[in-house]
Amino acid sequence: MKNRTFLILIIIFVLILGFGTYYYLFIYNKPADNTVVIDNTDPKNTSKNPFSPFGNDQTSSSTNPDGSEPVSSNVDANNPNTTELPKLRLISADPVSGAVAISSASTTIIRYMDRGLGHIIETKTDGQDIVKVSNKTIPKIYQTIWARDGMSAFVKYIPESEDGFNEVVKTNYLYIVDPPKPKVTATSIGTSTSTLEEIPSNTLKDTFFSYVNPDMKNVVPAPTTVKEKAFAYLTNNDSGSTGYIYYPITDKFVQTFSSPLKNWNMFWADKNTILLANKATGYGLSTLFSYDITKKTTSRLFSGRGLTVLPNPDYKKIAYSVTSNNVLSLYIYDVTTKKSEKTILPTLTEKCVWGTRDTNSLYCGAPSNVPNAVFPDSWYKGINLFTDKIWRLDTETGETTLMGDLYALSKKSLDVINPTLDPKEGYMIFNDKHDMSLWSLELK
Repeated sequence: MKNRTFLILIIIFVLILGFGTYYYLFIYNKPADNTVVIDNTDPKNTSKNPFSPFGNDQTSSSTNPDGSEPVSSNVDANNPNTTELPKLRLISADPVSGAVAISSASTTIIRYMDRGLGHIIETKTDGQDIVKVSNKTIPKIYQTIWARDGMSAFVKYIPESEDGFNEVVKTNYLYIVDPPKPKVTATSIGTSTSTLEEIPSNTLKDTFFSYVNPDMKNVVPAPTTVKEKAFAYLTNNDSGSTGYIYYPITDKFVQTFSSPLKNWNMFWADKNTILLANKATGYGLSTLFSYDITKKTTSRLFSGRGLTVLPNPDYKKIAYSVTSNNVLSLYIYDVTTKKSEKTILPTLTEKCVWGTRDTNSLYCGAPSNVPNAVFPDSWYKGINLFTDKIWRLDTETGETTLMGDLYALSKKSLDVINPTLDPKEGYMIFNDKHDMSLWSLELK
Protein backbone atom coordinates (compact mmCIF):
# COMPACT_ATOMS: atom_id res chain seq x y z
CA MET A 1 0.00 0.00 0.00
CA LYS A 2 2.85 2.37 0.92
CA ASN A 3 4.73 1.57 -2.34
CA ARG A 4 1.60 2.32 -4.39
CA THR A 5 1.07 5.70 -2.68
CA PHE A 6 4.75 6.63 -3.17
CA LEU A 7 4.54 5.74 -6.89
CA ILE A 8 1.44 7.94 -7.34
CA LEU A 9 3.23 10.90 -5.70
CA ILE A 10 6.23 10.49 -8.02
CA ILE A 11 3.97 10.44 -11.10
CA ILE A 12 2.15 13.62 -9.93
CA PHE A 13 5.49 15.40 -9.32
CA VAL A 14 6.80 14.50 -12.79
CA LEU A 15 3.58 15.74 -14.44
CA ILE A 16 3.73 19.07 -12.57
CA LEU A 17 7.42 19.52 -13.45
CA GLY A 18 6.76 18.77 -17.13
CA PHE A 19 3.80 21.14 -17.36
CA GLY A 20 5.78 23.91 -15.64
CA THR A 21 8.69 23.51 -18.05
CA TYR A 22 6.37 23.59 -21.09
CA TYR A 23 4.56 26.70 -19.82
CA TYR A 24 7.85 28.59 -19.23
CA LEU A 25 9.44 27.70 -22.57
CA PHE A 26 6.51 27.99 -24.92
CA ILE A 27 3.95 30.33 -23.30
CA TYR A 28 5.39 32.61 -20.63
CA ASN A 29 8.72 33.41 -22.38
CA LYS A 30 7.46 33.68 -25.98
CA PRO A 31 7.68 37.26 -27.35
CA ALA A 32 4.84 38.72 -29.36
CA ASP A 33 5.29 38.60 -33.13
CA ASN A 34 5.48 42.39 -33.41
CA THR A 35 7.87 42.93 -30.47
CA VAL A 36 11.31 44.49 -31.14
CA VAL A 37 13.79 43.38 -28.49
CA ILE A 38 16.38 46.12 -27.85
CA ASP A 39 19.28 46.28 -25.43
CA ASN A 40 19.08 49.73 -23.85
CA THR A 41 21.55 49.16 -21.05
CA ASP A 42 23.56 52.25 -22.08
CA PRO A 43 21.31 54.62 -24.06
CA LYS A 44 23.69 57.58 -23.78
CA ASN A 45 26.60 56.00 -25.65
CA THR A 46 25.07 54.59 -28.81
CA SER A 47 27.98 54.11 -31.16
CA LYS A 48 29.96 50.89 -31.45
CA ASN A 49 32.59 53.01 -33.15
CA PRO A 50 32.84 56.29 -31.18
CA PHE A 51 34.68 58.01 -34.03
CA SER A 52 31.78 57.71 -36.49
CA PRO A 53 29.85 60.94 -37.01
CA PHE A 54 26.58 59.04 -37.37
CA GLY A 55 27.00 56.07 -35.02
CA ASN A 56 26.78 52.40 -36.06
CA ASP A 57 24.26 49.60 -36.25
CA GLN A 58 23.40 47.63 -33.16
CA THR A 59 25.99 44.99 -32.30
CA SER A 60 24.93 41.41 -31.62
CA SER A 61 28.16 40.03 -30.16
CA SER A 62 28.31 39.37 -26.41
CA THR A 63 31.76 40.96 -25.97
CA ASN A 64 34.08 43.25 -27.88
CA PRO A 65 37.42 41.92 -29.22
CA ASP A 66 39.20 43.46 -26.22
CA GLY A 67 36.86 41.65 -23.82
CA SER A 68 34.86 44.74 -22.84
CA GLU A 69 31.08 44.89 -22.88
CA PRO A 70 29.52 45.97 -26.19
CA VAL A 71 27.74 49.29 -26.58
CA SER A 72 24.28 49.00 -28.09
CA SER A 73 22.48 51.40 -30.39
CA ASN A 74 19.60 53.38 -28.93
CA VAL A 75 17.02 52.46 -31.54
CA ASP A 76 13.45 53.68 -31.50
CA ALA A 77 11.18 50.60 -31.53
CA ASN A 78 8.62 52.47 -33.60
CA ASN A 79 11.30 53.57 -36.08
CA PRO A 80 14.22 51.11 -36.00
CA ASN A 81 16.12 53.11 -38.64
CA THR A 82 16.83 55.97 -36.21
CA THR A 83 19.93 56.06 -33.99
CA GLU A 84 20.70 58.54 -31.24
CA LEU A 85 23.88 60.49 -31.93
CA PRO A 86 26.75 60.02 -29.48
CA LYS A 87 27.37 62.71 -26.88
CA LEU A 88 30.89 63.19 -28.27
CA ARG A 89 31.08 63.33 -32.05
CA LEU A 90 34.03 63.51 -34.44
CA ILE A 91 33.28 66.34 -36.88
CA SER A 92 36.45 66.07 -39.00
CA ALA A 93 39.31 63.58 -38.80
CA ASP A 94 41.33 65.86 -41.09
CA PRO A 95 43.16 68.77 -39.43
CA VAL A 96 41.00 71.88 -39.01
CA SER A 97 42.43 75.40 -38.74
CA GLY A 98 39.41 76.97 -37.04
CA ALA A 99 35.68 76.51 -36.46
CA VAL A 100 32.64 78.58 -35.54
CA ALA A 101 29.14 77.60 -34.40
CA ILE A 102 26.17 79.50 -35.82
CA SER A 103 22.67 79.11 -34.39
CA SER A 104 19.28 79.86 -35.89
CA ALA A 105 15.83 79.39 -34.38
CA SER A 106 15.72 75.75 -35.48
CA THR A 107 19.28 74.44 -35.72
CA THR A 108 22.96 74.98 -35.01
CA ILE A 109 25.60 74.77 -37.73
CA ILE A 110 29.33 74.13 -37.29
CA ARG A 111 31.38 75.82 -40.02
CA TYR A 112 35.09 75.06 -40.30
CA MET A 113 38.10 75.35 -42.60
CA ASP A 114 40.19 72.40 -43.71
CA ARG A 115 43.79 73.07 -42.72
CA GLY A 116 45.41 71.40 -45.70
CA LEU A 117 43.32 72.74 -48.60
CA GLY A 118 41.46 75.70 -47.14
CA HIS A 119 38.05 74.36 -48.14
CA ILE A 120 35.15 75.58 -46.01
CA ILE A 121 32.76 72.89 -44.78
CA GLU A 122 29.73 72.93 -42.52
CA THR A 123 27.52 70.42 -40.76
CA LYS A 124 24.62 70.50 -38.33
CA THR A 125 25.18 69.49 -34.72
CA ASP A 126 22.63 66.71 -35.24
CA GLY A 127 25.04 65.09 -37.70
CA GLN A 128 23.04 65.79 -40.83
CA ASP A 129 23.70 67.65 -44.10
CA ILE A 130 27.48 67.89 -44.39
CA VAL A 131 27.98 70.62 -47.01
CA LYS A 132 31.08 72.03 -48.67
CA VAL A 133 30.52 75.79 -48.65
CA SER A 134 33.61 76.68 -50.69
CA ASN A 135 36.12 74.58 -52.60
CA LYS A 136 38.57 77.43 -53.20
CA THR A 137 41.99 75.90 -52.47
CA ILE A 138 44.17 77.86 -50.06
CA PRO A 139 46.97 75.48 -49.01
CA LYS A 140 48.93 75.52 -45.76
CA ILE A 141 46.35 77.20 -43.53
CA TYR A 142 47.84 77.76 -40.09
CA GLN A 143 44.92 79.37 -38.23
CA THR A 144 41.42 80.69 -38.99
CA ILE A 145 39.88 83.36 -36.73
CA TRP A 146 36.17 83.49 -37.57
CA ALA A 147 33.77 86.39 -37.14
CA ARG A 148 30.72 85.56 -35.00
CA ASP A 149 28.44 85.25 -38.05
CA GLY A 150 30.72 82.71 -39.73
CA MET A 151 30.75 84.68 -43.00
CA SER A 152 34.28 86.04 -42.74
CA ALA A 153 37.57 85.32 -41.03
CA PHE A 154 41.20 86.24 -40.77
CA VAL A 155 43.35 83.45 -42.14
CA LYS A 156 46.97 82.78 -41.26
CA TYR A 157 48.62 80.81 -44.02
CA ILE A 158 52.01 80.11 -45.62
CA PRO A 159 52.10 81.26 -49.24
CA GLU A 160 54.41 79.50 -51.64
CA SER A 161 57.76 81.24 -51.90
CA GLU A 162 59.72 81.55 -55.11
CA ASP A 163 62.72 79.63 -53.79
CA GLY A 164 60.65 77.16 -51.76
CA PHE A 165 62.59 77.89 -48.57
CA ASN A 166 61.81 81.38 -47.26
CA GLU A 167 58.25 80.62 -46.17
CA VAL A 168 56.66 83.22 -43.88
CA VAL A 169 53.25 83.09 -42.20
CA LYS A 170 50.93 85.75 -43.67
CA THR A 171 47.56 86.95 -42.39
CA ASN A 172 44.74 88.17 -44.62
CA TYR A 173 41.01 88.74 -44.47
CA LEU A 174 38.79 86.17 -46.15
CA TYR A 175 35.08 86.51 -46.73
CA ILE A 176 32.43 84.24 -48.19
CA VAL A 177 30.72 85.87 -51.13
CA ASP A 178 27.26 87.06 -50.11
CA PRO A 179 24.19 85.44 -51.67
CA PRO A 180 22.12 87.54 -54.11
CA LYS A 181 20.94 90.86 -52.72
CA PRO A 182 17.36 90.93 -51.39
CA LYS A 183 14.54 91.88 -53.69
CA VAL A 184 12.78 94.97 -52.38
CA THR A 185 9.04 95.09 -52.97
CA ALA A 186 6.96 98.10 -51.99
CA THR A 187 3.98 97.11 -49.86
CA SER A 188 2.61 100.60 -49.28
CA ILE A 189 3.67 104.20 -49.69
CA GLY A 190 6.79 104.91 -47.63
CA THR A 191 7.27 101.30 -46.51
CA SER A 192 8.94 98.25 -47.99
CA THR A 193 9.88 94.70 -47.08
CA SER A 194 12.85 92.59 -48.15
CA THR A 195 12.85 88.91 -49.06
CA LEU A 196 16.05 86.97 -49.62
CA GLU A 197 16.19 84.56 -52.52
CA GLU A 198 16.53 80.97 -51.37
CA ILE A 199 19.98 79.53 -52.05
CA PRO A 200 20.18 75.71 -52.40
CA SER A 201 22.28 74.17 -49.63
CA ASN A 202 24.42 72.31 -52.15
CA THR A 203 25.42 75.47 -54.03
CA LEU A 204 29.10 76.25 -53.49
CA LYS A 205 29.89 79.80 -52.49
CA ASP A 206 33.17 81.38 -53.47
CA THR A 207 35.66 83.09 -51.15
CA PHE A 208 37.86 86.11 -51.65
CA PHE A 209 40.97 87.46 -49.96
CA SER A 210 41.12 91.09 -48.97
CA TYR A 211 44.75 92.03 -48.48
CA VAL A 212 44.36 94.17 -45.38
CA ASN A 213 47.82 93.77 -43.86
CA PRO A 214 49.70 90.52 -44.39
CA ASP A 215 51.92 91.15 -41.34
CA MET A 216 49.13 91.13 -38.75
CA LYS A 217 49.86 89.49 -35.42
CA ASN A 218 47.53 88.22 -32.73
CA VAL A 219 44.18 88.88 -34.49
CA VAL A 220 41.13 88.72 -32.20
CA PRO A 221 37.43 89.19 -33.08
CA ALA A 222 35.30 91.84 -31.42
CA PRO A 223 33.51 90.95 -28.16
CA THR A 224 29.73 90.71 -28.05
CA THR A 225 29.53 94.25 -26.64
CA VAL A 226 30.69 95.53 -30.06
CA LYS A 227 27.75 95.26 -32.45
CA GLU A 228 29.72 95.96 -35.63
CA LYS A 229 31.80 93.29 -37.30
CA ALA A 230 35.35 94.12 -36.25
CA PHE A 231 38.75 92.65 -35.42
CA ALA A 232 41.65 93.94 -33.33
CA TYR A 233 45.21 93.11 -34.32
CA LEU A 234 48.87 93.98 -33.76
CA THR A 235 51.73 94.75 -36.12
CA ASN A 236 55.40 94.75 -35.23
CA ASN A 237 57.81 97.43 -36.44
CA ASP A 238 61.32 98.70 -35.72
CA SER A 239 60.10 100.86 -32.83
CA GLY A 240 57.93 98.17 -31.19
CA SER A 241 54.32 97.27 -31.92
CA THR A 242 51.09 99.04 -32.88
CA GLY A 243 47.49 98.03 -32.22
CA TYR A 244 44.62 98.55 -34.66
CA ILE A 245 40.91 97.87 -34.98
CA TYR A 246 39.65 96.92 -38.43
CA TYR A 247 36.00 97.29 -39.51
CA PRO A 248 35.69 95.18 -42.69
CA ILE A 249 32.21 96.40 -43.69
CA THR A 250 33.46 99.97 -44.12
CA ASP A 251 37.13 99.00 -44.63
CA LYS A 252 38.01 101.36 -41.77
CA PHE A 253 41.17 101.21 -39.63
CA VAL A 254 41.53 102.77 -36.18
CA GLN A 255 44.87 102.87 -34.40
CA THR A 256 44.42 102.11 -30.72
CA PHE A 257 47.88 102.16 -29.16
CA SER A 258 51.61 101.83 -29.73
CA SER A 259 54.20 100.18 -27.51
CA PRO A 260 57.99 99.92 -27.48
CA LEU A 261 57.56 96.21 -26.73
CA LYS A 262 56.73 93.42 -29.17
CA ASN A 263 55.16 89.95 -28.98
CA TRP A 264 52.13 90.83 -26.87
CA ASN A 265 49.20 88.52 -26.30
CA MET A 266 46.10 90.64 -26.87
CA PHE A 267 42.47 90.21 -25.80
CA TRP A 268 39.56 92.52 -26.73
CA ALA A 269 37.67 92.45 -23.42
CA ASP A 270 34.86 94.93 -24.07
CA LYS A 271 34.04 97.87 -26.31
CA ASN A 272 36.57 100.19 -24.67
CA THR A 273 39.06 97.77 -23.12
CA ILE A 274 41.95 95.81 -24.58
CA LEU A 275 44.02 93.49 -22.39
CA LEU A 276 47.73 93.01 -23.12
CA ALA A 277 50.08 90.47 -21.60
CA ASN A 278 53.65 89.66 -22.53
CA LYS A 279 54.20 86.14 -23.88
CA ALA A 280 53.66 83.46 -21.26
CA THR A 281 56.54 81.31 -20.04
CA GLY A 282 56.95 79.23 -16.93
CA TYR A 283 60.53 80.43 -16.67
CA GLY A 284 59.58 84.03 -15.86
CA LEU A 285 56.87 86.49 -14.88
CA SER A 286 54.27 87.87 -17.25
CA THR A 287 52.12 90.92 -16.50
CA LEU A 288 48.58 91.72 -17.59
CA PHE A 289 47.75 95.32 -18.52
CA SER A 290 44.39 96.94 -19.24
CA TYR A 291 44.28 99.60 -21.96
CA ASP A 292 41.33 102.01 -22.20
CA ILE A 293 40.73 102.75 -25.89
CA THR A 294 38.77 105.94 -25.20
CA LYS A 295 40.94 107.47 -22.46
CA LYS A 296 44.22 106.18 -23.92
CA THR A 297 45.34 105.05 -20.46
CA THR A 298 47.05 101.87 -19.26
CA SER A 299 46.60 100.08 -15.93
CA ARG A 300 48.54 97.14 -14.50
CA LEU A 301 46.27 94.35 -13.26
CA PHE A 302 48.41 91.44 -11.99
CA SER A 303 51.45 89.27 -12.75
CA GLY A 304 52.26 85.58 -12.64
CA ARG A 305 54.72 82.98 -13.82
CA GLY A 306 53.46 81.32 -17.00
CA LEU A 307 50.49 83.70 -17.08
CA THR A 308 47.71 83.05 -19.62
CA VAL A 309 44.38 84.90 -19.45
CA LEU A 310 40.79 84.79 -20.76
CA PRO A 311 38.23 87.56 -19.98
CA ASN A 312 34.54 86.69 -19.87
CA PRO A 313 32.10 88.27 -22.39
CA ASP A 314 30.82 91.05 -20.11
CA TYR A 315 34.30 91.75 -18.73
CA LYS A 316 33.39 91.22 -15.11
CA LYS A 317 35.80 88.34 -14.59
CA ILE A 318 39.10 87.11 -15.98
CA ALA A 319 40.18 83.48 -15.89
CA TYR A 320 43.94 83.08 -15.69
CA SER A 321 46.40 80.25 -15.24
CA VAL A 322 49.82 80.37 -13.60
CA THR A 323 52.46 77.85 -12.61
CA SER A 324 54.40 77.69 -9.35
CA ASN A 325 57.03 75.02 -8.64
CA ASN A 326 55.75 73.20 -11.76
CA VAL A 327 52.22 73.14 -10.32
CA LEU A 328 49.58 74.40 -12.76
CA SER A 329 46.62 76.34 -11.31
CA LEU A 330 43.56 78.18 -12.65
CA TYR A 331 42.25 81.34 -10.95
CA ILE A 332 39.25 83.65 -11.38
CA TYR A 333 39.89 87.39 -11.05
CA ASP A 334 37.00 89.73 -10.21
CA VAL A 335 37.43 92.96 -12.20
CA THR A 336 35.35 94.98 -9.72
CA THR A 337 36.80 93.78 -6.41
CA LYS A 338 40.26 93.08 -7.89
CA LYS A 339 40.41 89.82 -5.92
CA SER A 340 41.36 86.35 -7.18
CA GLU A 341 40.09 82.92 -6.18
CA LYS A 342 41.79 79.64 -6.98
CA THR A 343 39.74 76.91 -8.65
CA ILE A 344 40.22 73.16 -8.37
CA LEU A 345 40.96 72.79 -12.09
CA PRO A 346 44.65 72.36 -13.07
CA THR A 347 44.49 73.70 -16.61
CA LEU A 348 45.39 76.48 -19.04
CA THR A 349 43.03 79.19 -20.25
CA GLU A 350 43.73 78.12 -23.86
CA LYS A 351 41.65 75.05 -22.97
CA CYS A 352 38.69 77.09 -21.63
CA VAL A 353 35.73 79.05 -23.01
CA TRP A 354 33.22 81.27 -21.22
CA GLY A 355 29.49 80.59 -21.46
CA THR A 356 27.55 82.29 -24.24
CA ARG A 357 24.32 82.53 -22.21
CA ASP A 358 25.58 82.36 -18.64
CA THR A 359 28.72 84.52 -18.52
CA ASN A 360 29.54 83.14 -15.05
CA SER A 361 29.99 79.65 -16.51
CA LEU A 362 33.46 78.58 -17.60
CA TYR A 363 33.91 75.36 -19.59
CA CYS A 364 37.40 73.86 -19.52
CA GLY A 365 39.27 70.81 -20.67
CA ALA A 366 41.37 69.61 -17.74
CA PRO A 367 43.39 66.43 -17.13
CA SER A 368 43.05 64.23 -14.09
CA ASN A 369 46.81 64.07 -13.76
CA VAL A 370 49.23 66.86 -14.68
CA PRO A 371 52.84 65.82 -15.26
CA ASN A 372 55.63 67.59 -13.38
CA ALA A 373 56.85 70.03 -16.04
CA VAL A 374 57.28 73.71 -16.84
CA PHE A 375 53.94 75.04 -18.10
CA PRO A 376 52.79 76.39 -20.44
CA ASP A 377 56.10 75.89 -22.29
CA SER A 378 56.11 72.09 -22.35
CA TRP A 379 52.48 72.04 -23.54
CA TYR A 380 53.09 74.63 -26.25
CA LYS A 381 56.01 72.57 -27.55
CA GLY A 382 54.00 69.32 -27.47
CA ILE A 383 56.35 67.70 -24.96
CA ASN A 384 53.56 67.13 -22.45
CA LEU A 385 50.03 66.66 -23.77
CA PHE A 386 46.90 65.99 -21.74
CA THR A 387 44.03 63.53 -21.61
CA ASP A 388 41.14 65.82 -20.80
CA LYS A 389 37.75 65.77 -19.21
CA ILE A 390 35.33 68.66 -19.84
CA TRP A 391 34.20 70.53 -16.74
CA ARG A 392 31.73 73.36 -16.18
CA LEU A 393 32.78 75.77 -13.45
CA ASP A 394 30.22 78.09 -11.87
CA THR A 395 32.44 81.05 -11.02
CA GLU A 396 29.83 82.45 -8.62
CA THR A 397 29.51 79.38 -6.39
CA GLY A 398 32.73 77.53 -7.25
CA GLU A 399 30.72 74.41 -8.11
CA THR A 400 32.21 72.15 -10.79
CA THR A 401 30.23 69.74 -12.94
CA LEU A 402 31.66 67.01 -15.16
CA MET A 403 30.23 67.49 -18.66
CA GLY A 404 32.11 64.69 -20.37
CA ASP A 405 34.98 62.26 -19.85
CA LEU A 406 36.53 62.46 -23.32
CA TYR A 407 38.56 59.25 -23.04
CA ALA A 408 35.59 57.24 -21.79
CA LEU A 409 33.48 58.59 -24.66
CA SER A 410 36.06 58.17 -27.44
CA LYS A 411 38.60 55.61 -26.17
CA LYS A 412 41.17 58.13 -27.33
CA SER A 413 43.40 60.61 -25.56
CA LEU A 414 42.00 64.05 -26.48
CA ASP A 415 43.80 67.28 -25.57
CA VAL A 416 41.39 70.22 -25.87
CA ILE A 417 42.48 73.37 -27.72
CA ASN A 418 40.55 76.18 -29.45
CA PRO A 419 37.28 75.48 -27.61
CA THR A 420 34.18 77.41 -28.64
CA LEU A 421 30.47 77.23 -27.79
CA ASP A 422 27.42 77.61 -29.96
CA PRO A 423 25.23 80.64 -29.14
CA LYS A 424 22.69 78.39 -27.39
CA GLU A 425 25.42 76.94 -25.13
CA GLY A 426 24.39 73.42 -26.04
CA TYR A 427 27.64 72.22 -27.64
CA MET A 428 31.36 72.69 -27.19
CA ILE A 429 33.42 72.48 -30.38
CA PHE A 430 37.16 71.97 -30.03
CA ASN A 431 40.33 70.70 -31.70
CA ASP A 432 42.44 67.83 -30.42
CA LYS A 433 45.99 69.15 -30.03
CA HIS A 434 47.45 65.80 -31.07
CA ASP A 435 46.23 65.93 -34.68
CA MET A 436 44.00 69.06 -34.91
CA SER A 437 40.91 66.94 -35.61
CA LEU A 438 37.58 68.66 -34.82
CA TRP A 439 35.12 67.38 -32.20
CA SER A 440 31.73 68.34 -30.78
CA LEU A 441 30.54 67.57 -27.24
CA GLU A 442 26.88 67.88 -26.30
CA LEU A 443 26.64 69.77 -23.01
CA LYS A 444 23.03 68.89 -22.10
